[in-house]
Amino acid sequence: MTRTALVVGGGPAGTSAALALRAAGFEVVLLEQRDHWAGRVCGAFLSPEAVASLSALGILDAIRNAGAADVEAAVVTAPSGSTIELPVREGGAGALALPRHALEDTLLELVRRAGATVEMGTHGSSVRWEDPDWAVDIRSAQGGQGLRRARLVVIADGRFTIAAPVKQKPTAGWFGWNASFRGVPGKPGALSLHLYPGGYVGVLPFADGTANACGLAWFPRGIGQPWQAVWERVLDRSKPLRDLMYAAERIDEWRGVGPLPFHRGMRSSLGPLLAGDAAGIGDPFMGEGIGRGLATGPLLTKTFAATGPDDPAAIRRGYNRAWKARYARRQLVGRAARRVLRSPVLAPAGIRLLMLGSPLLRRLLPLFHGPR
Repeated sequence: MTRTALVVGGGPAGTSAALALRAAGFEVVLLEQRDHWAGRVCGAFLSPEAVASLSALGILDAIRNAGAADVEAAVVTAPSGSTIELPVREGGAGALALPRHALEDTLLELVRRAGATVEMGTHGSSVRWEDPDWAVDIRSAQGGQGLRRARLVVIADGRFTIAAPVKQKPTAGWFGWNASFRGVPGKPGALSLHLYPGGYVGVLPFADGTANACGLAWFPRGIGQPWQAVWERVLDRSKPLRDLMYAAERIDEWRGVGPLPFHRGMRSSLGPLLAGDAAGIGDPFMGEGIGRGLATGPLLTKTFAATGPDDPAAIRRGYNRAWKARYARRQLVGRAARRVLRSPVLAPAGIRLLMLGSPLLRRLLPLFHGPR
């Protein structure tokens, strides 16, 4: 029996899944809705978990050769100017910094080299069971429509996934936003995380001389202003961020998305495997989203070792168990952290506590970034 798999989404989760599926002997077709690089509302901090996943997939050297810089520590700052430096190495794995387009271009090329078919400018619009396969309706960027069938389907199409269509999008909540800069001081990989009541901004310089500034902000009444105005307001709130970005020049447009539909646990699925943000959105604290996406392939490999690659129902059960075992606790911790950060009363006290060098922060980091 031919093992066939369809992967919907060509980001870190989809490419990681495709590599693991090819290694297990599947014929793989990967659909990516973009036909060219168009930016992401995310940076490219590759956490220790992400680095461990890249190593498990056998592609860590390729990512390093794409221009990744080592990240040894994270500087966390409070609005007042106080700072604390934390090592990011966990479980023997360090962290890396690589521009998002370089990361995704490299991953897609590695998927092609592994023998998978990559269809750019094509996305899935719906998925259903048609015995003996799953059927995915597809649409191209030019408006064409079609159908793909496979025994195993991995949905890795992001936060607003076809696996759980949103009937009515809320206007208030947490929003993510970012832009690229030049002229940010510090060596490549000099990660900093700037906290303030209502959100944070992470800044990460890359080896090519650019840097990514990526934020998460709480808007109880929705966005009512341009992102540049949000940026200027955050600079007013955070002296360390203001000092860091004083001479920096923004080199592309602001990108924003939200409200982000954070989840308490994994989305349910009756058949297709859900990966990355499609499985459940967690907090993007220092690369959690990319790390979770890249872990998809190693989780699948672990599942195949336990169930074999020929029983889709057993694979789904085993994969879901592995995903929940790794991420359920992180979802709860992230939810608590967001509650504190959005509170006008709790946020200042919580930030002050962290800046005192509390062991709490050192214990939290492995929950988000340690390889498992």
